[in-house]
Amino acid sequence: MGATGHSGEWAGGIGDGPPAGGRIGLPSTETLQVSGIVLVILAMLAAELASLALALSPGSALLWWLNLELFRGMNATYSVLLTRYTLDYSVTVPVMLGLLALSVAAYRRRFRFALGMLSNAAFIWCGFTAYVWYAYKAPLATASVGELFASNFEGSVLLAYVVLASLVGVLVTHVGYLRAGMRFVWSLFASAR
Repeated sequence: MGATGHSGEWAGGIGDGPPAGGRIGLPSTETLQVSGIVLVILAMLAAELASLALALSPGSALLWWLNLELFRGMNATYSVLLTRYTLDYSVTVPVMLGLLALSVAAYRRRFRFALGMLSNAAFIWCGFTAYVWYAYKAPLATASVGELFASNFEGSVLLAYVVLASLVGVLVTHVGYLRAGMRFVWSLFASAR
């Protein structure tokens, strides 16, 4: 028979199908939540470390490409925050590592409330980053909304993936809360009979 995971559900095997009534390899809600959180934190951490590496080695073409093309949206957010607050690598990197450790610990302990709060915070950060990236580039006078979005979000593919991953985590969180709320309401109606 196929291999089983820690919960006893079928996890796949060569040449045999899942047992009757078994689930097929869909990720759990906690896995979807933590993947969005971890992707946001790792992208922020990579952008921060790429900026630090560029500051230490300004002659590297690869580091310039990473900072100007791949992490441009996140670096725009840092530049906006640096105009108001004094944030440097000694503050942001330990905070990001602490949030990463907290999210992994909440995932391992299956602490759904902490995962929900962290996924909402990651989505809010992504929304702020996307807004700053959009506002950072001067809007062009165009006749089409599509051209306006295409010109202002040019070069932000990584940012789009990070926003999408955090959106999945937030949607999974809220669907879980809605299901729990509906179960509670239905239990109230069932007990009233």
